[in-house]
Amino acid sequence: MKKIILILLLPIFLFSQEKSSDVVDLTLLDFYKSKDVETYEYRDLFIEQTNMIMKRSSDSIVIKKCKEYLDYLSKVKTIEGINVDLSKASKEDLKLFYTNDDKYLKTKFLRHRKLDSEQIRLSIQIKNNKALILMKVNYISNDWLFLKYLTFLVGEDQININLKEVERNVNLGSINETSSFYVNDEIMQNLEKIIQSPTRIDFRFSGDKGYNDSFLTLNHIKKLKEVIDFVNKIKI
Repeated sequence: MKKIILILLLPIFLFSQEKSSDVVDLTLLDFYKSKDVETYEYRDLFIEQTNMIMKRSSDSIVIKKCKEYLDYLSKVKTIEGINVDLSKASKEDLKLFYTNDDKYLKTKFLRHRKLDSEQIRLSIQIKNNKALILMKVNYISNDWLFLKYLTFLVGEDQININLKEVERNVNLGSINETSSFYVNDEIMQNLEKIIQSPTRIDFRFSGDKGYNDSFLTLNHIKKLKEVIDFVNKIKI
């Protein structure tokens, strides 16, 4: 959501710098092209913003670049979201989650009440009756790892996730490296394997400075399963 807010605010900032509109528009296009089109929401937002640029511009180069980018967006594969009906959830179901309605983004956020302290978390975002599952990876230590990968051991199989856009912060003597990303079909298939495990799941954080091993307890796995089961219950 931070990235969506940045996308919406960037045009206001650039125009406030009193640059020519064509320079601003080209800068915006370059910025949009540099971002991963992770989900249908990002795709639709980039299409909307690019159409706005093309509508207000009379510069042939800007218009050409807009058309090229719109053509790319029409073909790019994104996470489309899951069609859901939240009314299918009972009060007991909803008690598992902290809920927050963002009226500006027109999005409902649901966070499992007992996952906030865990290193591996799942949460849910619902907009226009479409649900996205967000996975958050949180590495806390006294030393930087410069986190790049997360690997789960499920039986004899290794599940590898490449972590992008890792945020790094220092908090009261410890360091915190965090990566958040939307769950695509491949990750969901792997999560289904994890939540069905009858035993703990070992996992490894690895990066430029080495690695750190940990594991998902059965209780942790149960909480992850509750998030996925909730989405499956409200699925249309």
